[in-house]
Amino acid sequence: MSRDADALPDSDRFGDAPAPRETMALLGHALVEREWLNAYRDGNLPQALLIGGAQGVGKATLAWRLARFILAHPDHQSAAVAKASDLDVRHDHPVAQRIAQGSHGDVSVLRREWNPQSKKHYSDIRIDDVRKMMDRFKLAAGEGGWRIAIIDSCEDLNRSGANALLKLIEEPPPKSLFLIVAHRPGQVLPTIRSRCRKVMLNPLTAGEVAGAVKASGHSGTPAAILQASERSGGSVREALRLLEGGSLALDAKLGQMLRQLPKLDGREVYAIADQCVRAGQDAAFETLVQALFHHLHTRVHAMAGQGEPIRNLEPMAAAFNELRQSLRDAEIYNLDKRSLIVGIFNRLAQSAR
Repeated sequence: MSRDADALPDSDRFGDAPAPRETMALLGHALVEREWLNAYRDGNLPQALLIGGAQGVGKATLAWRLARFILAHPDHQSAAVAKASDLDVRHDHPVAQRIAQGSHGDVSVLRREWNPQSKKHYSDIRIDDVRKMMDRFKLAAGEGGWRIAIIDSCEDLNRSGANALLKLIEEPPPKSLFLIVAHRPGQVLPTIRSRCRKVMLNPLTAGEVAGAVKASGHSGTPAAILQASERSGGSVREALRLLEGGSLALDAKLGQMLRQLPKLDGREVYAIADQCVRAGQDAAFETLVQALFHHLHTRVHAMAGQGEPIRNLEPMAAAFNELRQSLRDAEIYNLDKRSLIVGIFNRLAQSAR
């Protein structure tokens, strides 16, 4: 779908790929989709769904797919709902078109908004954004009586915003639905989690990722798409990111360095740091970040699978949390990324020992 070149970038869009609200097809997660359809058909759909899973596996696409279906078929007892086999809605349906354009008045979306001063998205979803959504929920629904909120993602809510959202979920208007996307559900406010039905989406297969990448219109070669899909960890977003520029080659180099830990070549570390902090090298830095998280995730799961005692996993878990906090601090306070990268590698080498 073409976009206005002057339109502000959406924080839930990756590059030129379609945004989740524009994506009509869904690969994988058919079982979850059928469960939601049956629950809606029976009038038993919960008012809040917490949709967890790794970034890029289709959580937001599935949320928008459910919202589109409900707004296109607001009567759960209608003949169209009774005969439906999935949540598909035709791309030329008026509801689908208005959702794709971001102009449907009964759908509110909470995500990190654009900061015109910094020319970047805010680092979190602000309390003012939540309040605006709450004001819209006070208005009468325009069509069919449904009000739907999509939060993408819940971890981006600051504390005040999360508490404000909690109040809305606790005392919602009739026929309200909250679809809460979470890359790391464990970080969601416990009181919000307790009021949601939690659904975890599994990673996609490499074949499903490759199919989604091709469906997005990516012009990569079949070999490159396959390589990125196999390395993606089941995430379409990760595969698309790896296909940018020299990300695949850098990812392979980082994988080699991380596998050699605790052995560390200082010259290689400084060369990687220099590459990732050069102007215009945001993609390289993102490749580094994802490679680090992938390394820690793989190590912890491998050690747990081998029956390692919990105490032996603690250094890796601590390194994971420190990495996440360090990256967040670097973004918020504009810290020196070169020193950050060198420090991260030294910390990982220490943990590996």
